[in-house]
Amino acid sequence: MNLGMVEVTIDNEVQLVNQSFCKMSGYSKDELLGEDAVKILKIENSERIEKKSENRLKGISDSYEIKIKNKKGETRHWLVSGAPNYNEEGKVVGSIGIHLDITEQKELELQKEQLLKELKISNDGLQEYAHIVSHDLKSPLRSISALATWTYEDYKDVLDEAGVQNLTLMQEKVAFMDKLIHGILEYSTAGSAQMSTSKVDLNTVITDITESIYIPDHVQVVVPKKLPLLNADSTKMHQLFQNIIGNAVVHIEAEKGLVQVLYKEEPQHWQFCIEDNGVGIPEKFHKKIFEIFQSIGDNERSTGIGLSIVKKIVDRYEGNVWVESELGKGTKFFFTLKKDLNN
Repeated sequence: MNLGMVEVTIDNEVQLVNQSFCKMSGYSKDELLGEDAVKILKIENSERIEKKSENRLKGISDSYEIKIKNKKGETRHWLVSGAPNYNEEGKVVGSIGIHLDITEQKELELQKEQLLKELKISNDGLQEYAHIVSHDLKSPLRSISALATWTYEDYKDVLDEAGVQNLTLMQEKVAFMDKLIHGILEYSTAGSAQMSTSKVDLNTVITDITESIYIPDHVQVVVPKKLPLLNADSTKMHQLFQNIIGNAVVHIEAEKGLVQVLYKEEPQHWQFCIEDNGVGIPEKFHKKIFEIFQSIGDNERSTGIGLSIVKKIVDRYEGNVWVESELGKGTKFFFTLKKDLNN
């Protein structure tokens, strides 16, 4: 296993080494015997080694990592398992250490930490950029909307039907653009590392959603069985359910529309299903709809962002999202949420 063994005195003087230790350090046996192990290997944080020597005198064995320089001057990371060394009278005279070179693993770990830091900086920058862009884009939109309103008020007596229609269309497009910008901002923050956890009553969430979003008069949203309390981020649960329910209610053409919010409990997850009797989704779109800016049909209420936000949130809760649907036979949106993200 290429485990290096060294025996040292209480003062860290090398008494015995094996061939693997010589290979790991780059020094020969003659170069090591009688030398101070801390000095010859240039061990960083020598105070820690002194603490370990004190533990050996108390009969304590343990494992720890050290960073050394081999004979070539290369920095290496070793995992050390140390134990007290006793003489025939049972007195501690030093310690025996078994060494494993973990440099490659340590470098990968350090690279991972650096990548995570860089990723966090990048994500923070993107979120800040999204906020700035959304603010900068909404400002001229408000100006366009105001100009269209003033133009109509000032010239409504001389505008023909086509002119009025064009101004109305302009306002609709401005409203859609505002909604699109808001959706992009929500998408940029859906995967944010910042998630609070509290008891979330999904029954209250569904009630709030049905009172705040546009639901056509012929559509009813029902909860057949009382929904559970979740340990989750309240804002993200609102985003999650609102985007699916909001998507469902505007794609129902039946005389009596019905959207049901269902669930079942699994050992590690909650599984939810939002079922509707709407127009249905062709199978070829079942995966595509969870990609950003992908929508089906020509419904102008859809920005193509809502379901991509759904997938981002479900991913954060280590769950899955999928759809079962046939054209003209309604749709079932399924998703799972892990009960405890710490396990």
